[in-house]
Amino acid sequence: MYQFLHEETYARTSRTRKNGDQKRSIARIALEVDRVKGNTSHIKRPKEPTLIFGVNFRSAAKIAQYRAERGKDKLGRKIRSDAQIVIGGVISFPPTFKKMPDKLDAIILDCVQYLEKRFTKNLLSIVLHMDEKSPHLHYFVTPPEPTIENNFRFHISDIYQPIKRRDSLSHSTQKEKSDAFKEACRKIQDTFYEEVSRYHGLGRFGPRRMRLPAAAYKVLQHFKSLIEKGFRDIKLWNKALKIEEEKQNRTHQELKNKLQELLERENKLLDREKILFENVKVTKTNHNNSLNFNSKLKEKESSINEREKSATIRELKLKQREYEATIEITEAEHVKKTANRKIEEAITATEKANREYVKHRQDVQATSEIMMEYEEKRDIILQATKEGQGSRLKLTKLYEATLSKYHQAKSTIRELLGKIGFLEQKVDCLQKENETLLHKVQLIENGYIPKTIADRENENNVENR
Repeated sequence: MYQFLHEETYARTSRTRKNGDQKRSIARIALEVDRVKGNTSHIKRPKEPTLIFGVNFRSAAKIAQYRAERGKDKLGRKIRSDAQIVIGGVISFPPTFKKMPDKLDAIILDCVQYLEKRFTKNLLSIVLHMDEKSPHLHYFVTPPEPTIENNFRFHISDIYQPIKRRDSLSHSTQKEKSDAFKEACRKIQDTFYEEVSRYHGLGRFGPRRMRLPAAAYKVLQHFKSLIEKGFRDIKLWNKALKIEEEKQNRTHQELKNKLQELLERENKLLDREKILFENVKVTKTNHNNSLNFNSKLKEKESSINEREKSATIRELKLKQREYEATIEITEAEHVKKTANRKIEEAITATEKANREYVKHRQDVQATSEIMMEYEEKRDIILQATKEGQGSRLKLTKLYEATLSKYHQAKSTIRELLGKIGFLEQKVDCLQKENETLLHKVQLIENGYIPKTIADRENENNVENR
């Protein structure tokens, strides 16, 4: 059993080789690998492939075509449609591996690790086929995505070492370029053998290449199986040693970190001790200062309390004065209202007294006229009595009636004159009271309070005395 690794580059369009064979395009390869109906004529019973890594081949082909459309070649031109832009590879395993799933899974895992290490993020897809005689992997690789950072460079030599070696010999002969290409391909096969095949009993070369008889090749295969077991044991031993070494390194590093942490803690504790010692000194000084400060603070508090008390007393007195002023203003307003009401009443009474006075004057005038008429009648009656005209008795009665009316009118005049005198006095009093009330109202309107008004009146009374 020997290894089988084959890689080939592909373009977006198909082309005819020099020997007449047709080299398929990326799209045709993707259809075949993904087992799309109508593209698997060489397989009797095609089965759905198993996706091991990334995306299927059709999606990978679309990604490669998109990158090629955006990319530029070494001269800054657009990528030609027949330019090689992807690597399509096949890794085949012996048919016996179908019956050994553990061994198949182990070699597939190593192959995936080898491809990821070799192509990194440029590896887009790995697919497993189990519908042919030998199980095998197909993988799909494309150059890095063209961006403004890499000036949209997109070339197969960035991922495929044989083409890179061949293109580096630009001034060499065709044979030298071909030899460099083949040497790089052999190096890929050697690396694959060293990293994967030898750990699974696969040889670097087949019997034809080694030119051995069948019996000798069988013996060689037997030794290879023993060597494979040894390599596997060595690999396992190396893994175990590596794990143990990593464990010891971790333990050593943990101890080192703990020691470093303890040293840092010790240094921190020393620094804290120094700080605490300095803080104790500062605390003592601060304590003494605080005692002095407390004594001064108490003195200030006492003075502040006294000031606050005096301020509170002044504030209360001010509030009391404001309250008394409010009461006095209220009383002044009440006095003003009362004075206005009395003024109105006095004015009304004066008007009424004037009306009565005028009426009594009119009554006195009318009574005086009647009295004068009665005096005339009396004189007429006396004259007639002297002359003997008319009946004496009749004249006497008329005289007596006229005299009684005369006296009655005279008494009415006296009463009316008394009432007129009383009304005149009342009008004078009302006028004086009206003047006093008007004076008070003026004082209140000028801002004097009732107490002040009373004091001013007392002063005026004293001055008048």
